[in-house]
Amino acid sequence: MSSAQAGGSVILMPLDGSEMSEFALPYAAEIATALGAEPVVARIVERTHWSAAGSGYLVAPQMYAELLAIAEADAPKETQRAVERFSARGLTARHVVEYAISPAQLVEISEREHASYVVMATHGRSGMARATLGSVADHVTRNGHCPTLLVRERGRLPEHPALADALLPLDGSAMSEVALPTLARLAGKLVNRVTLLRVIEPDARRGVSDTAQEG
Repeated sequence: MSSAQAGGSVILMPLDGSEMSEFALPYAAEIATALGAEPVVARIVERTHWSAAGSGYLVAPQMYAELLAIAEADAPKETQRAVERFSARGLTARHVVEYAISPAQLVEISEREHASYVVMATHGRSGMARATLGSVADHVTRNGHCPTLLVRERGRLPEHPALADALLPLDGSAMSEVALPTLARLAGKLVNRVTLLRVIEPDARRGVSDTAQEG
């Protein structure tokens, strides 16, 4: 019986076929270990219509078919490799491979799997690339039903990521405090120190500063 079936937590870690997406694995493993959760590795094989209205095919149909065949063959191997890496860390993981027209379907997968957290790497696109290609990580963060931890690729992949210290920015609104229950759940199990940050404009009234410190 999986931890999800037993009523435990599920940590969903999406892959996209790139080595960069596997950068999130140590972070997902640390959280899964701390919470006694079950990692679920998800891979969406995107079946896109590679054409644009009025401009013909962006990729030749035959080439697209070949790329899709490669992705379909590689996806189970990629997810199984991640499962084995979790196993090496003492965690029993599952893998899910699905076909969709958009990787944004990750939100539906996280709901179906009753994920408690989504841990995923982000390509960090910005500017025109972000506007043109969109951001799967941004979509999951904004539309998902559970907390999402985004991991940026920086230097060497850490074996045991430093997750003991947490920074919680506050702006005086109730919305900024929504993260508190998530931190409370991780406190003592993974997070050992929490720093609350409130930035006050230099010309703000004295009363605003006092209220921020009290809050």
